Amino acid sequence: MGQFHFKQKRTAYYPLLLVAFCLIPLILPAAINNRGSSSFYIDEYGVLAPGHSKKVEQAHIVFNRLIRANSADNQSHFKLIVLPKTAANWENWAMSLPDGTIVLVENLLDVCFDESDKISEKGKARLAFILAHEIAHLNGKHHTYLQHGHSLQFQNNNAFASWENLRKIEANADYSGLILMTMAEYQPRFLMDQSNFFLEYIKSVRSNFSFDSHDEPIKRMRVLKNNLKPLINELPLFANGVKFFEQREYKKAIENFQQFAAFFPGREVYNNIGLAYYQLALQDLALYDSKNLYRFMLSTKVDRQTLAINLVPGIKGSPKSIQNQFKHHLQKAESNLGLAISKDPEYLPAKINLSSVLITSDKSEPALELLQDVLRKKPADTEALNNKAIALYIASPERNARRAVSILDMVAENSFGSSQRFSRYNKARIRAEQLDCYTPGTVPDDDECLLLAKKSWSPFLKEENEDVYNQRVRLELGENRQRTDEMNENRRIALVIGNSSYTKSPLLNPVNDAAAMRNTLERLGFEVHLGLDLNRLELLRLIDRFGSRLTPDSTGLVFYSGHGLQVNGENLLLPIELEVQSLDNLVSLQEKGRVLRDISVSLQVILKKLAEAGNLQNIVIVDACRDNPIPGLSEEFQGFAEMSAPPRTYVAYATSPGKIAWDGLDGDNGIFTRSLLRHIGIANIDIHELFQAVRKDVANKTGNYQITWDVSTLDEAYYFNPAKPQDWTWHIAAGAIALIAAWQSKAEARNYRQLSSENDLLIEKYGSSINLAQYLDIRELYYVNQEKMKTHKRNYQTLDVITAAALIWGAYLFMYETYDEGIYDTDEDILNTNFVLFPNNQQNTYGFSVQWRW
Repeated sequence: MGQFHFKQKRTAYYPLLLVAFCLIPLILPAAINNRGSSSFYIDEYGVLAPGHSKKVEQAHIVFNRLIRANSADNQSHFKLIVLPKTAANWENWAMSLPDGTIVLVENLLDVCFDESDKISEKGKARLAFILAHEIAHLNGKHHTYLQHGHSLQFQNNNAFASWENLRKIEANADYSGLILMTMAEYQPRFLMDQSNFFLEYIKSVRSNFSFDSHDEPIKRMRVLKNNLKPLINELPLFANGVKFFEQREYKKAIENFQQFAAFFPGREVYNNIGLAYYQLALQDLALYDSKNLYRFMLSTKVDRQTLAINLVPGIKGSPKSIQNQFKHHLQKAESNLGLAISKDPEYLPAKINLSSVLITSDKSEPALELLQDVLRKKPADTEALNNKAIALYIASPERNARRAVSILDMVAENSFGSSQRFSRYNKARIRAEQLDCYTPGTVPDDDECLLLAKKSWSPFLKEENEDVYNQRVRLELGENRQRTDEMNENRRIALVIGNSSYTKSPLLNPVNDAAAMRNTLERLGFEVHLGLDLNRLELLRLIDRFGSRLTPDSTGLVFYSGHGLQVNGENLLLPIELEVQSLDNLVSLQEKGRVLRDISVSLQVILKKLAEAGNLQNIVIVDACRDNPIPGLSEEFQGFAEMSAPPRTYVAYATSPGKIAWDGLDGDNGIFTRSLLRHIGIANIDIHELFQAVRKDVANKTGNYQITWDVSTLDEAYYFNPAKPQDWTWHIAAGAIALIAAWQSKAEARNYRQLSSENDLLIEKYGSSINLAQYLDIRELYYVNQEKMKTHKRNYQTLDVITAAALIWGAYLFMYETYDEGIYDTDEDILNTNFVLFPNNQQNTYGFSVQWRW
């Protein structure tokens, strides 16, 4: 019965089970859809406002920065909500929802920032990756739903994907997220270089994570790095784009930048595309309105470095058609620069470039608004001030001319290099245009007007630069002085600095080092700018003058000998006037570093000058890091810090990072410079081999105490004293002379022997002659042959001498060109170089008399 009742009881449940089964298709989607909306989580757990904590505030800052860098069209509805720690029982601490919401649990912020209150760069980068990963899911419409405590991934909202496909989707989100965070200027090295962030994340989340939809951490990181390889392989596209831009091959530059944008659509890429289109527009303008092309010099900035590097362990047509093409290129420039700004509203180079485009498009008012925004953030930006002055003047020449000149005067007083030159040019242009009799682009007819125009242009024309703007002005002023490209071909320009007479801790050798290096470099064909015992202002001015001489077809070399130190990885060169008595009264390293920066010159200033020149290659040689010149300076500032070299640059240090270099003895030369002078003139030795030899020499002389250090980004060999191309002209001439002379000598000798044989026969006939007439004939012929023999003998002897001389000459040429080893024939020749110092009257420089003993 019991059995009967049991069966009856089970039978009674069947209708209920049937009803429940029928309701599942209706209830389950409703539950899923409810959890796919941000309102469910807001109602269930509540939301933390940005003011709740620094970490929550930082999460929203990072999210907004990533959204600006994101390129998706549908991101306007993307938003972020942060749930309190009471929601930590989820399987997912971060997920994306179909309504465009990214849900983050507060616990995850503690994982990123190591459960501390400090907002570190490492924590920002890791949080940026997590958010960028979820943004990648939103871009691809791959959303997370929760059902019965387990996560299910759905692709394109509806279609369920296999776990294998889901792992591929997650891997793609890892890659896209890493690219996005890098475009937003967060460092990917905090994820990959030091440790495996995936592994750390799993350890923190512990049981709240499943490997169903993700690869295990080690494999996940390996897959991510493998996915990065195609992008890293395409990095040369950006470099080629910059190279083509600097070579004025703007269409090729655009092509390379656009191809690179497919892999890395960063702000700098669109900035350069926009600037390249702007340059094409200017080329169009030159063909139909060259007068306006050279009216002003507008500031622009090409970005030579892409953030993606952080991921690496002639026109035809009618004037009308050209004008249309010019407008088209301007529009392209404006749209791409606008896109760069939309990705990062704080990116000032794109704003300055866009202001130049707007000014060229005769849109002064929006250009002024843009420049005002730049100047609010950076009031002393010289490029923005330069463009502002021009925009004001173009908007109303009569009313704003004086104001524009005033701004340009301020720029000229507070800038160096190109900014200062731009301001001088533009100021001269405005003043010249204000002359009633002067028309831009034409030579003034009136002599008095021409005199005033020349006076306006005089400050600009006094500069050494001879570019197209300088030539254009001289053409307008009726001057026909143009320099040919051959004069500037393969120029070698050097900046040589030696500081010895420090107010604290003077040095014996830097002045002698600089003098010896100056003379050696001049013998090697360098144009040398020498500075001795310079204060800070003199040092900056000399650096600026040196930078103005660099051109894209030149080689730049910088040699510094003197005191140097480091502050937080920044290398500083010390002028002789150290305006600080002691650092003992300063407590924090930050305060000490600020003081040191204010009294010194950063090596980065010099490297920036070299990078801006975009020239063939650069060499920086630093013989510094000697004893401590400032009382109270701790070991944190000792020596130089290891630093990377800009493109196409070789940087050599006298000693290893953080170490001290010897000054040398007897006021002669420093150990490092002495060895460098011994090797630098050797013919046909590559720069890498040269400094290897210097390293061995210095190590041997200091008992391995001082080890030189170098960093190179040169992409080809460089020779200070390259072997000259073999000229065989004189060799061939010597050989030809020797051959002809030897051939003629042989002929003369053969004729001599024939006449000698004839005379032998005549002597025989002479002895058997019958009558007097025969006797006289034989005798006369004999003496005639004797005279001929003398002539032939003299000829072949002379030709033999000529042959020998030609052979000796050819051998000498061969030996001289083959065994010329350069400036110094032996190691001891440098020891026989005497330097005599004669102070110039009332000047802070020295004249040098150099006597070479060979």
